Amino acid sequence: MNDKKNALTGAIVSGGILVLLGLFLIIPLMNDFEFIKQFELPMLALIYKHNYALEYLYLIILMLAIFSTAVGNAFIFMEFLRKRVNLNPRTLKIILCICGFFTAHLGFSNIVRKIYPVFGIIGFLEIIAITYAFVRNRERKEKVK
Repeated sequence: MNDKKNALTGAIVSGGILVLLGLFLIIPLMNDFEFIKQFELPMLALIYKHNYALEYLYLIILMLAIFSTAVGNAFIFMEFLRKRVNLNPRTLKIILCICGFFTAHLGFSNIVRKIYPVFGIIGFLEIIAITYAFVRNRERKEKVK
């Protein structure tokens, strides 16, 4: 997009949609917090409590989301490893499946409790690196002028 006005409009509309989606998730959760705080999947518990019929639809959507994320991440991870280690792609797939099998037995809440903070720190470091690169690039452009 070359037009800054269109870019700004797109950013505002997209941000507004994300805020609305976030509110659609957080408001029901906060309204029934005492009930849902004991569950690993609070949204699923909330749906079960208020509309049992929708529970299966939500489960299917959730499983498809997990599966699509897992497939995408596995593909990227395999490509990353394939370029760095000299292993047959089939062997990498088998190793990845075995690792996934054992990781799945750790339990969802244990994985979230141990892995998410690591990703939070990595994300924070990434924000710092992007900000540093942005400022550095801007300073270089100003020196050229």
